[in-house]
Amino acid sequence: MRIGSQRGIAGALRRRTLSGQRSQQSRLFSQTSGNKPSIYDGWTGISAFANRVKDRVALFERYHEHNVFPPTMNTLSQYLLFARLQLPTATEIDPVEFLGGAQHAVDLALHTMFSQEVANYAFGEISESPATATLQRIMSPMCFDMFFQGLKGMKGTMRTMEMKNLDIKSVHLASVSWDKLTVAEMKQQERDDMASTHELIRARLLVSSLTKDPTQEAVVDAANKHLDGLTDIDSIVIEESDHHTMVERMRLDVITESTETVSTSTEENGEQTITRDTAALWRFESVVTRPEDVDWRILTFMERAPGLRL
Repeated sequence: MRIGSQRGIAGALRRRTLSGQRSQQSRLFSQTSGNKPSIYDGWTGISAFANRVKDRVALFERYHEHNVFPPTMNTLSQYLLFARLQLPTATEIDPVEFLGGAQHAVDLALHTMFSQEVANYAFGEISESPATATLQRIMSPMCFDMFFQGLKGMKGTMRTMEMKNLDIKSVHLASVSWDKLTVAEMKQQERDDMASTHELIRARLLVSSLTKDPTQEAVVDAANKHLDGLTDIDSIVIEESDHHTMVERMRLDVITESTETVSTSTEENGEQTITRDTAALWRFESVVTRPEDVDWRILTFMERAPGLRL
């Protein structure tokens, strides 16, 4: 899939949401290495990178016209981001189209996360949930597990939840990172990230359970019960050939500012409709070895609410 064509991230997410024909792991862990030299391959690769930056420098003005960068970022930092976008050896990343797709992905993720169907599935009230499957397709396992386990912890206090309105006011590219590594290294990184995430989830559950029942056995049993459904780390298998296959990977950080209106019903406060202004950082990840490899997913997200209106 070529970034910069009409088949950008938004189209990719729509296709994956509707069909689900290609699993995330097979997409992410089965690429072959490109033949062009990278900056890790000595002077030839460095020279090729410099030429790409020079040949595409006219695009820098286009990025400005489309407000790709945060308005508070200085010109030097903007140019460094522009240069880093040229690091892939065989794939050209168009941040203008990417940000349009990223906005679509954020909109899809938030509306799905704040849906009653996903809450019902997390609380064990329904056995199947296409909406939850959508989140699993567009998020990394680490990202999904952190969100979903947090939602499961609301069982007993949260009755209903729905995103009534979402106005994404701005979307900007904040950071670019690129790497060349083996498939084995990439898989091991994901295994390590998932293990760390699961330990964090477990620690939070232990603390939460301790406040409800101070006996050690009850605390451990309650925490282990809520850990059911986490992504199996061993589902990511490192094959012998993975140690010899090189891929290029890119991560793009996106800052969004939005106004959200969420309707909730809790045991403690009853029904409420809350409107808040939110700033969030979304990290997207994709293999970029070849144009057809590009398939962005949400690796992580963090948010803060600078203003809250009731």
